[in-house]
Order: sequence, then C-alpha cells, then structure tokens
Amino acid sequence: MIQVVTKVALTIAGYLISKFPFVVEEKTEATKVALEVPKVNFSEAYDLPEGTIVVGELIKIEGVGLSEKDKAILKDIEGVKVEFILERLHLGNYDRLLLSKKSWPLFRDYSILPDMMYRIILKLIEAKVNDKTIPLFPKRDVFVGL
Repeated sequence: MIQVVTKVALTIAGYLISKFPFVVEEKTEATKVALEVPKVNFSEAYDLPEGTIVVGELIKIEGVGLSEKDKAILKDIEGVKVEFILERLHLGNYDRLLLSKKSWPLFRDYSILPDMMYRIILKLIEAKVNDKTIPLFPKRDVFVGL
C-alpha cells in the first residue's frame, strides 16, 4: 500500500513539475535572502505567478555604526538594479521577494549580508513573466525595504 501511494505521489509531482517548470527552475536561482511585500499591492494587483523575476533599483543603503568611508563605499552601488524571485505564500498577507543568485555577488562583495543591521530601500521597476516585461507602478514610485 505504501509503495502504491508513494508511486502516485511521485507521478503527481512529476506531472506538476512538467506543467509548471518555471517554478522549479526559478526557485533554484534564488537565495534565502528575502524581503516581504504585501500581496494585495503587488502579486495580487499585477496577477504575478510564483517564480516571477522582479527587478528593483537600490535607492539607499543604511547601516548601524558605519564609518564615513563605509557610507561612501555603499553610495557607489545606489542606483544599481538587482533581481528578485517572487515566492507567493499561501497563508498570510505577504509574499516574499527572494534575492536572485545573479544579484547575490553584489551584496556579498559589499558585505551587505543578512542580519548585519542594514536597511535597504528599493524601488520596484518591472516584473518578468514568460518573456513578457510588466512595468511596476509606472505612475508613481513605490519603495520597499529590506
């Protein structure tokens, strides 16, 4: 009985993966660094599916106890575009934007790491879904923080 149930579960999982390959593929391109965004103003408003690539611009980076030299160094990357992968959460009012592995080296090399007391302000620019680019909030600037 257990073997039959396991075989059915694997068959269903394989079917789902074959029908929705972008979910599995995109998640492998994400790190565990995330910021939360309200569903109602973002994924639900734009009808964005799981795995959507979201592009944002670094507007400001602040840190606790940074020297003037460190602040000047961090100013160098303000205005840089970074990518996130949308993770739609089934419960709650928020979804997560997971930093992409493509954008991770920028954060790593500038030592902007999780739990390091940084405040990052991003302007959300666009979402990429199945070779289609959707401008986000084209009528006004919307900022999110990490």
